Amino acid sequence: MLQKEVAERICASPGSKTYGILSVLLQAFYSAEYLFTVHETVFVPPPKVKSGVIRLTRIILLILGAMKHYLKGLSSLLQPEKENTQKFSKICFYT
Repeated sequence: MLQKEVAERICASPGSKTYGILSVLLQAFYSAEYLFTVHETVFVPPPKVKSGVIRLTRIILLILGAMKHYLKGLSSLLQPEKENTQKFSKICFYT
């Protein structure tokens, strides 16, 4: 739970008025979702601002998982070349 304006900035879409550096940095690693507003009347004493509740879901694990899959595929593609290179080096340098 954050101040409503900060929560809106974090969850802002590109091109909106509230989209800024905070949005860019957090959305690079997290999926941000604005859930609901908490009015000042639920607090004692009541603050002068409203609060917003957001959900941040880390997306770096998804990216790393995709990269791991990509690298595994890439290494399997390069494996035959590695074997050919080893054979070539034995022929060139050890004969």
